[in-house]
Amino acid sequence: MGEKSGIDYVDSSWGPWRGCTKVSQGCAHCYAERNMNRFPRTRAEWAAANRPDGVPTRASHATFFAPLRWPGGRKVFVCPWSDFWHEGVPAHWRDDALSVMDRRPDLTFIIPTKRPQHVLDQLAACDRLGHREHVWLLLSIEDQETADERLPWAARLAPYFGVVGISAEPLLGPIDLHLAAPSRQNVSWLVIGAESGPGARWGAPEATECLADPATWAECKATVETDCLKCRYVEEVVIDDARSLVAQAHAAYVLCYVKQQPIGGRLCTDPRRFPPDLRDRCLPMASRSTEMGWYLFDGRNGRREVPLEARPPFRSSCRSRRRSE
Repeated sequence: MGEKSGIDYVDSSWGPWRGCTKVSQGCAHCYAERNMNRFPRTRAEWAAANRPDGVPTRASHATFFAPLRWPGGRKVFVCPWSDFWHEGVPAHWRDDALSVMDRRPDLTFIIPTKRPQHVLDQLAACDRLGHREHVWLLLSIEDQETADERLPWAARLAPYFGVVGISAEPLLGPIDLHLAAPSRQNVSWLVIGAESGPGARWGAPEATECLADPATWAECKATVETDCLKCRYVEEVVIDDARSLVAQAHAAYVLCYVKQQPIGGRLCTDPRRFPPDLRDRCLPMASRSTEMGWYLFDGRNGRREVPLEARPPFRSSCRSRRRSE
C-alpha cells in the first residue's frame, strides 16, 4: 500500500493500522487476511487482531503520516488491511488519523466500513464531529442481511461526510437496496464487485454441467439465491445480481461503479469485456453539485465521457434526490 494502489477507482492506499476482526460472511475470504498471512510478522499481527478483544497494529510513523507528503488531487483508499472504525483501535490513533485527513483537504479520503454503528460514537470520542467534504464513507454490504443491517445508517452519517455510498463487494447474493426508503435517500454512489482470490464464491466447478441441463441449472440457481453461502456461485448468477443493483441505482439516480465481474472463468476488471449494461464507471466528482464524473465504456471506443447536458440529475449525499419533473 502507499502512493500507488491496485484499487482502480483510487490513486493511493493508506493503512494507518493493520489487522481486523471478521464480522460477517463477506469476511470469509478476506484479501487482507490472505496477504497478511504471507509473512510471519504480519501473520502474527492478524492473529492478534482477529479475535473478539483483538487490537490492530499501528503502522510505522512514515506510513501513518504518509498522506501529508503526497501531492494534492488524489483519491485515497483508507485502511485496506483493516477497518477504520474497528472497535479495538485506540481513540488516540483514530484522532491522529483524522488529524492527517483534516490537514489534507486537497485529498479525497474514501473509507469503507462494515461497522457503521461505531462511527458517530468514535467521532465523538475524538471530539471530531463535524462535516468533512473531502472524506467519503462507503457502507460495505454483501447480501440482504448486511444491507438491512448497515444501510439504515446512511441518513444518520450523511451530515458528516461529503459522500455516503455503498460498496457491494463481495456480492454474495441478490440485494434489494430499498433506495427510496427515507433512511437511504442520502446514498449517492454504489460500487459493485465480485469476490476475488482463491475460493471465490462464484465459478463453481459444476457450472458447466448446470448450464448444459436447464433443469439442473434452475435448481442450482434457486439454491444459490436462497442460501448463497452453501452453494458456490456460477458466473451468470453474479452478473444477474450485479445487473439488478445497477438497475436499482439508475432508477434512484445513484451513481454506479462496476469494479469487477467474473467473465469466462476469471475475474475481469476491464469494463470493455463486461455486458453492455454493466459498463458504468461513475465517480462523484463534487458531492454538492450536478458536476458528476460520469463515464461509460464500450467495446470499441473504451471510455467516453457523457456530456453534462445528457446526464440525469443524480443524487447528492447531502440532499434528497434532484429529480427533474
